[in-house]
Amino acid sequence: MKDKLIKWDTALLAKKKGFNSPCYYAYNNRDLKECAIGVRTERPCLFTVELIKTLSFSKEGSELICLAPTQSLLQKALRKNSIEIIVYPTVVGVYTFKIYHLTEIVNIIFIQGRNVIEGGSNQHWKTYEKALEKGLQEGLNYLQNFI
Repeated sequence: MKDKLIKWDTALLAKKKGFNSPCYYAYNNRDLKECAIGVRTERPCLFTVELIKTLSFSKEGSELICLAPTQSLLQKALRKNSIEIIVYPTVVGVYTFKIYHLTEIVNIIFIQGRNVIEGGSNQHWKTYEKALEKGLQEGLNYLQNFI
């Protein structure tokens, strides 16, 4: 598994749900920005919602600015909110995921890229990362708000 940054659409959804963990990257209207503010130290700085509000690129279109965590950081944040996303390979060589919420199970299974529950998506999840991204989006949709 490669630890990838979440995509713009997922970042926007996470922002709407109240995601507020510090990140090394942020999106500004789909453009990725690296946090390089202040004096360079051994550790890179982190974007926070509060820091983004003070930056010059956030003055116009601030609704289009959001944090860009890695998939694993967002997955961890969802886990802290009682939503667990598990991605695993199938016997036919594609990936699927399940979302668990405390006592409920939202079972979303993809077999050869087709959603067998809703009956017919042509999207394929050939990699772990793509299946995880879709699982994160579904988990965020299921979540009311981050606590």
